[in-house]
Amino acid sequence: MKQLFLLLSVLLMTCTPLAARTTGELLARTMVANEGRVVMGDSTLVSVYLYSDRPIHSYRLDDRRLKVKGGRLRCIYRGDSRRQSLTRLNGKPYYALVCAQYVLTPSKKGRTTLPAWAVKAELIEETATTQRRIDPFFGPFDSWFTPTERKLVKGKTRTKAVTVEVNEAPRKTIRQLKSSGKNII
Repeated sequence: MKQLFLLLSVLLMTCTPLAARTTGELLARTMVANEGRVVMGDSTLVSVYLYSDRPIHSYRLDDRRLKVKGGRLRCIYRGDSRRQSLTRLNGKPYYALVCAQYVLTPSKKGRTTLPAWAVKAELIEETATTQRRIDPFFGPFDSWFTPTERKLVKGKTRTKAVTVEVNEAPRKTIRQLKSSGKNII
């Protein structure tokens, strides 16, 4: 009985680290302010977010093809991997990062489709060293001082293409035109 218990405990201790080694989950999302409704000639903010279940070391956003039919897309902010925050998506904690922000200025009425961007990222995976030693001074608290090993795990993902509805600006009333100072006939 003791041999069986010893065999099961050794088997469990060797298989547990193998089960814990999974690749990091990486998600990218494009969000448009004003719920995707924009007035023609006005501008709106488009943000590209990156979510991961592990800390993000670095990332690269492929935005070489910034051409949008029926509008202009201009980059106003490049994110920094040091500005991560923790957030929850569907009940799971994720590291969140704003990759980039753009200003979209549509020039035509109708629908404008933003392209899907590719994001490559390096995630930090921390594992405790497997060398267990019992220090006579620290005793059972020795696990607090065991060094962790860091390695970078590469991942890639894509955002989904987002459609923005562009409406015509509402017409001004005569009272608004008079107060604007323009001459009307």
